[in-house]
Order: sequence, then C-alpha cells, then structure tokens
Amino acid sequence: MDLRPDSNLLQSFPIDSLIAYLNLTGWRRVAVNKRWFVFEGSKDIHDDALEVVLPRLPDASDLNLYIANAVNLLSALSNESPEVTVRRVRHYDSDVLTVRNLETGERDSITLRLAQRQVSRLKQLVAYSACSEREPKPYFIVQSGIADRMVEHYRFGHTFAGSFGYTIESALIHESDVFRSEFQDRLFELEAYTDEDVVVTPLERRVMERLVRGLRYTEQARSEHSIRPLMQEYGSGLNSNMCLALVGLAEERSRSVEYTVLWSPKLPAPEDIRFPESVRLMEESYHLLLEAAEELKTVKPEYVTLRGVVTELSSSGDPLGDSTATRSVAIRWMNRPNEARPIKVVVSLSKEDYVAANRAHLTWRTVEVTGIIERAGSIWRLLEPTDFSVLG
Repeated sequence: MDLRPDSNLLQSFPIDSLIAYLNLTGWRRVAVNKRWFVFEGSKDIHDDALEVVLPRLPDASDLNLYIANAVNLLSALSNESPEVTVRRVRHYDSDVLTVRNLETGERDSITLRLAQRQVSRLKQLVAYSACSEREPKPYFIVQSGIADRMVEHYRFGHTFAGSFGYTIESALIHESDVFRSEFQDRLFELEAYTDEDVVVTPLERRVMERLVRGLRYTEQARSEHSIRPLMQEYGSGLNSNMCLALVGLAEERSRSVEYTVLWSPKLPAPEDIRFPESVRLMEESYHLLLEAAEELKTVKPEYVTLRGVVTELSSSGDPLGDSTATRSVAIRWMNRPNEARPIKVVVSLSKEDYVAANRAHLTWRTVEVTGIIERAGSIWRLLEPTDFSVLG
C-alpha cells in the first residue's frame, strides 16, 4: 500500500536525509533552482529516466506530497514496504538491526521484565562481537576494553508495532582502511598472485557484520540440525558468549524472535550478507546455540608458522616515532596446507619487526612468523604473532 502524505511515518521527516540517501544510492542531481531539486535514477521500461522532484523550501505546503511520492517510488524499486524505506532514509548513515518479538499476545507488547532482559542481552551481543573483532576467540572470560566503547557507540532505536519490535543502530563514523603499496606493481611482477586489496572496514560496521553472519550460521545450523556451521565459523561469526546472549533474548527458550538488518549505503556490505533475509530463531535454534556455546569453550587455538612475502604496510601513526602507533603488514601466505591458493594475512608487528618487514618488502625476501590464524569476515589475521624473521 502506498504511503499517504498525511501518514504518521512522515511526521518531522528529515528531507536532508532523503537527499543524502538519493546521493548515496546512485541518483544523480540533474537540476536545481530556487524552488526544486531534481534527481534522475535508472530508466523505466520506456527507456526514460526515473525522476524524484523535491521542493527546496522546507516549509513548502505540499512538501509531504513530494516526499510520499519519492518514498513510494523507492519502495517499489526495492520491492519493500514504505515503512522499511522510511527507516532506511531516516538512518541512511547507520546500520540498523531490527529485533522483532513474534509472540506478544493480544496486547502486541512485551513485559517490562522481558524488555529489561532483552536490552541486557543485546548489550552482551554487541560487546562480545566487538571482543571477537579485536581477537576472534571461541570464548571470553571477561570483556575487553573495546567492548565498553562499542556498547556506548550502539544506540537503542525506536520501537514499532506489529509483533512488538525495536531497532539497534550503529552510526558509521569512520572510513574503510585499505592496505596498498603504490609502487608495488611497478617493482614486482605479481600477476600470478594478484587479488583484491585488503579492505579493513570500520569497527562499528564489522561488529554488525559478525552479528549478522552469526545469525546466518545459526539458520544454517538449524537447517542441518547440527552445530557444525557454528563451530567451524566462530572466527567470523558467534563466539560462545554471543550464543548465550542470543538464547537469553528469548523467553523460556521457546519464543520466536526475528532479526533483520538494514545496511547503510555509506559503505558496501560484504557480498555474502549484502541482501540478507530475516532470520527467525525458534526452539531448535536455541538448543543448538546452547550446545555450541558449551562446545566452543573447549576449542583450543592452533598455532601455525606462515611464510610469504610482505605486500603491504600500514601504520596508524609515525611508525618510527609514535610509541602508540599500530603497525601492521599484509603477508601473502605461500605455505598454506594442501597447497591451497596464497592469501593475504594481516599481522600486527612491533616497531623493530615492522622495520625488518619493510626491508624485506623492498628486497622481496621471504618472511616467517608464528601465531594463530583466524578469519574475521573477509579478513585473515594472525593473532599473537611471535618469532618474526626474514629468511635467506
């Protein structure tokens, strides 16, 4: 059903957010004058460009009519309800997780006791997701300092009717960081080993990505009636603490809770979770999460020694003069088990080892380092690196 200009959804609607959303999603501003903004998008079946027209004056009497027309067009193009489109536009600069309680009775609400517990468990979910982004372990005894900062960053959003729900919002305030070596292609013949740059998205986005992946792995576990996906993918999904937090969000482990994510267009979401469907956790899901939580406590990390060449270097500050700078390198891991294809692994180094890695990069010599290899989303990292050395 189309949105009407007098809809409650358009009360205090921020037209600046709509303009920003159009700019971020490929709409091109083609005309502007004292009265109108005009944006062009993709072409329709008649090969004519679609248009969005908006008044420039924020107090125009027919402003809501034009906003409603724009929202209806955007929702039709996205094949989603106007309500969801309004939420996307209002929070264009944030990732938004929607949590929906599906069994709320005739009153379409939940008890204060359940609300308090759910908020507490959501805090744990975000906190331990942040812990795994710093160090993707299967289980944490205590939260690290990064957890408190991320819980402070995430916001509790609006509640909404229709099987009582609410939102958790994460504003994107940082840009992605990319490991690059500007002169690499000129110095070395790397055609046989080229791959994508190592893109490190901001922590606030990675925390949400891990949470969403964990939900998808839980869905996969339920379809297989096995905890295998949860155990194999804890490096990019749920740790034991997150499993328990998800179980705690449900009342008596039998109530169904549905989760949906809306990604901010400010940063592209990873391909595997770019267009995620809603994930509904139910009784079997909670039993699998509890089993995985216990098994993950028994997982012991495996140390490996990787060898390869340094392909990129990155430092958060002066690598030689700043004592607080984080110094990292990307090493192309050549001696992978079973002769697997070489991949880039990000390794944090001390100042002395970073200098040695830089020299090894310039002379294209092989380096060696030992640690715990982990995959966090699309990034491979080496944790607890020791015994860094330059070979040959």
